[in-house]
Amino acid sequence: MKLKAGLIMLALSGCVAPVVVTDFNGDSVTVQGPGTTPDGEAARIASQTCATRNRVAHYASSRQIHAPQYPSVTYAHLYLCNPVARFLG
Repeated sequence: MKLKAGLIMLALSGCVAPVVVTDFNGDSVTVQGPGTTPDGEAARIASQTCATRNRVAHYASSRQIHAPQYPSVTYAHLYLCNPVARFLG
């Protein structure tokens, strides 16, 4: 019985939407993920993506998206890529 439960959990573990960049235009980046609020991985990916243009990522909003390939609810998290503040002094 434990083996059957383990196999079911293993099969379901691949059904969650991955955290990936779905859109990037230099000024903003959209990261798709399973959570209603972005987690650390989404923020890390957004920061890395914005850094390719020497900018920093700042969270702006989230919205639910239609992704029928995943049984779990999927969200798009929008980050703005703002210029790095440079202080003189």
